[in-house]
Amino acid sequence: MAPWTHFSLTMVLQISSCSVATNPFLLGLLWALVLILGSAQACEFTKVKSAIDQVTNPKEDVGKRFKALVEDGWNSERVLFDLTDKDLHPLMDDCRPEVEAYLNQLGYPSVH
Repeated sequence: MAPWTHFSLTMVLQISSCSVATNPFLLGLLWALVLILGSAQACEFTKVKSAIDQVTNPKEDVGKRFKALVEDGWNSERVLFDLTDKDLHPLMDDCRPEVEAYLNQLGYPSVH
């Protein structure tokens, strides 16, 4: 790293930290961002994917029920949510985009 780059970054950090420390609005905004970004959960899609594979397996009774409900017009994500264990619901909530994409890949598009 070039010496002037280090100096510039140091100056920006010092100036911004002084501005934040003396401005209550910026300090509150910074804390809000830290809390919001810190509370975001990571998606553990491997567990969710195995649950989806189990529920959509046409050889199992639950898979036959899933397929019948989706063919009757039910939302595939909602049916999946209803047929999985309640322990997986928070994980499924954290992985909503991945769940939707995987169900689409399996041929069960969501109803929007």
